[in-house]
Amino acid sequence: MPEEFSLSHALSSIRSRITPEQRNAQDELNRKGRNLLNQRLMENRIAIARERERAVLDNLPVIEAMTEGQEKDEGLRQTFGRLGELYAEQGRYDEAIEVTPDDSHRKYFQLIKDALDRDDAEKCECPHELIVNRAQNMTIRQSPRHMIAEVYNPKTRRMAQLRVCRACGHANAS
Repeated sequence: MPEEFSLSHALSSIRSRITPEQRNAQDELNRKGRNLLNQRLMENRIAIARERERAVLDNLPVIEAMTEGQEKDEGLRQTFGRLGELYAEQGRYDEAIEVTPDDSHRKYFQLIKDALDRDDAEKCECPHELIVNRAQNMTIRQSPRHMIAEVYNPKTRRMAQLRVCRACGHANAS
């Protein structure tokens, strides 16, 4: 009668058959595969944004032909807001800033553009925050910089993490 199955025994048996060179080669293939997949997903995401941009632009003449008034103004405002979002999704931040009617969105797109233009190593000088946990009698140092979004970097054609300092507002994306 066969022995009872042991997961740890099965794993160690498999691991003993794989050499470090094979493991390194497989890790490299996995890394290349992930990079290729991420690039294709990004290209697909941008293609979808371009299609949506065309649809928004196709609808613009209909809104422009409306009778002057609040409904037309709101339609144009929403259209240009959506157009700004689609431009930003494609990494076209200058155009997003130009067409977006909302001040807070324009400021956000400018923050992204400025962060992408900065050197990746550039950080503010704000000190780490100390968090005291009295229950566990420990003190933790926490960076004041936190990731607020992943944004598209058209220079690298990859997503970048947008990090902003809670203390001074300095932003960087890498």
